[in-house]
Amino acid sequence: MTRPPLRLTFDINKTLNFVDSVKGETLEHAVTRMLCDTTWGYKRTSPDGTIAWEWDGQAPTMDRPQNWQSGDLRICYRDFLEEKFPGERKRQTKDQIKFHEPGQPGYYAMLTSFHTRYIDALKLSDQDREKAKQIGLGDLLKESYFILPAFFKLLKYLRDSNREFSITFRTFGEDLKRVATEFNAFCTGNHPLSHGFEMPEKCLLSSYMLSFVRQDFEPRLTLLSGTDIDFQCDPHILSHYRSQIVKSGVDEVLRFLNEIASKGKTLGIRDMFDYWKLHNREVTAGKPCYVDMSGKNHHTIFFDDNVKENDAYIVDMRDETTGEPLPFSETNGVFLVRVVPFEMLLDENYYIKCLEDCEEN
Repeated sequence: MTRPPLRLTFDINKTLNFVDSVKGETLEHAVTRMLCDTTWGYKRTSPDGTIAWEWDGQAPTMDRPQNWQSGDLRICYRDFLEEKFPGERKRQTKDQIKFHEPGQPGYYAMLTSFHTRYIDALKLSDQDREKAKQIGLGDLLKESYFILPAFFKLLKYLRDSNREFSITFRTFGEDLKRVATEFNAFCTGNHPLSHGFEMPEKCLLSSYMLSFVRQDFEPRLTLLSGTDIDFQCDPHILSHYRSQIVKSGVDEVLRFLNEIASKGKTLGIRDMFDYWKLHNREVTAGKPCYVDMSGKNHHTIFFDDNVKENDAYIVDMRDETTGEPLPFSETNGVFLVRVVPFEMLLDENYYIKCLEDCEEN
């Protein structure tokens, strides 16, 4: 049986990359902050009224441990700090960075072991760091890879399997140009992890770096050229970027994107965070993703670490034919993958396994 072409879409932050060196984040800080997001404990109040956080002794997990009971005060360390120091972002960050240091709440042998394993999985070897400098990637690849090895392993798997596929990168942020730099180096064989891999036709070209504008009135979806857009929920936003309109209206946008994807080209799309925020982060205002529910024409899969255990949250999955929102139960594990960052760090076959599971489902 011939399998349909794959249309693979990837969020960037914490899905493809882990350390934002451009913003001054170190490898150590990135890993420590991830532990703060995934390590759970209890709020304890001392006799003098001081509130502290105490680890529950379990391994890191993205979700509240399954054995919690009603009234269980377990909370991840990051959320604890947000409650204890509301609005004090600098204080929260400072305490997160110190999480696993001696005398701090995360200073336990098991957590230190996880911290070390994550660091080792991300760290560039001296040889790869030197090669990165030689090919002009020294500013991007300092301590660690920007795009993680599991993604590149997937590309090799797709090529070796003779699969027909296209890649789309999606982000609320401003990191598409950095992604394109490293991705294109890999596709042209000029990356420490290329090892003979070359698919220059997959390079992300500047002409395919685009932006979505969403509105509550027609045109509800517009595609603009470029990613340097000053996103605001302004009813006149399109008049400011009239010369950059590529396609307008859901049908026209989908027709254009399907044409590009059918040629196997790579796209980079910046999404409109302001629209999602304005709508109280409702899933139907998130990153729009239209899928062929029949699976006959193509198989779309969206990978994003922000997907919740029982909720697409940030990805607005819709039927390509009707345009209607799709229930999570129909998309999860088939068209939508919740990425677990620390699993992806430790297993270079992570994305390959996710893909195989989606195709089997």
